[in-house]
Amino acid sequence: MRKNALRWLKGEYATKTEARNDLGVGDIVNDRNYYDMLKNFCRLFVSIGYNGLIVNLDEAVNLYNIVNPGMRQRNYEKLLSIYNDCFQGKTAHLFVNVAGTTDVLEDPQKGFYSYDALKTRLKVNLFETAELRDYAQPVVRLMPLTHNEIFVLLQNLKEIFDFNYQVEIDFPEKDIRTFMEEIFNRPEAEEFLTPREVIRDFLNILNILRQNPEAEKSKLFQEISLSHEQNTLALEPEEETKPAKETEKPLPEEIHERKTMTAELKYWERKITDKSLKKRLNHIGRIVGIIQEKCPNDGELFFLRHADTFTKLLKQFHALELSAINSPEINASKERIAETIDATQRAFEQELKNRFQMDMLDIDAESEAYLQGLKNKGLIE
Repeated sequence: MRKNALRWLKGEYATKTEARNDLGVGDIVNDRNYYDMLKNFCRLFVSIGYNGLIVNLDEAVNLYNIVNPGMRQRNYEKLLSIYNDCFQGKTAHLFVNVAGTTDVLEDPQKGFYSYDALKTRLKVNLFETAELRDYAQPVVRLMPLTHNEIFVLLQNLKEIFDFNYQVEIDFPEKDIRTFMEEIFNRPEAEEFLTPREVIRDFLNILNILRQNPEAEKSKLFQEISLSHEQNTLALEPEEETKPAKETEKPLPEEIHERKTMTAELKYWERKITDKSLKKRLNHIGRIVGIIQEKCPNDGELFFLRHADTFTKLLKQFHALELSAINSPEINASKERIAETIDATQRAFEQELKNRFQMDMLDIDAESEAYLQGLKNKGLIE
């Protein structure tokens, strides 16, 4: 019963009939009523004794990247209703945080500002500066981390790294300063370097030192290479549908084609060399194609919930293959990714079965009504 209740709370029931049989309830959580359900959950948590419910909606770029304008506008309408409820006092004890980039907010073609009702509500305070911040407005801009803040961040990451692996890496504060000087003094670092790049390179060095204690830190610092994240991000989903500026070079054709889940799967099926995984991706691609053909709108919403994480897994697996490193840690990582993809395949298969089941229920009901109409007309007994 507990397992079924959690399934219901997480919106995993596909039909009301199934939920009624398992739990005796008359409704399910789905894409149409999820916001009303969140408000019900909020009331539940408050009645239990909590102060309220915080909902974090990360990667709002997934809404920005919806190809269908009508579907994108419907999602913006839902955000507008959430905004109005919170700011007009129609709901209480609920805090909703939506995270996105500047383009997601201000792009007049596809961003929140493309929806006039949202644009008027999400205008930032014109009098705000880097020194004088306004945290009471609906849009709070995140400021870049300072060098001192990054230094503290790397110190904390070092402690977490040592705790996780039960080691004491010889990497004192002076080495952290040397690392930062090396990476921030690279050409164009001010323009292209992000905390993500710094953290990645820092943890990569710690991993090398953990597995190769004899390695020289000074040599590792000299080999730090600054990859321009603006170029690498062209492969990520949030940039695929962004129109190129006139001064920019056009993206490769294969990137322009990857606007759907099916195209994304085909792309990684070509890139990945593992035969077993290629076969699974081909099978998942066929399932995706059937679902999207049967239910274009619902199918797109279903895959939006999976596409980003699924793509990151495949990208990581491909990177591990390219490394050509044969170690227990690398092999274990590849196995974990393969297991996750197996679970995703089963989930997609179940989704397809659920949709076929719903079709059969509709057909049965329609057939029964049709036969009853023939009987009423005296055409059959």
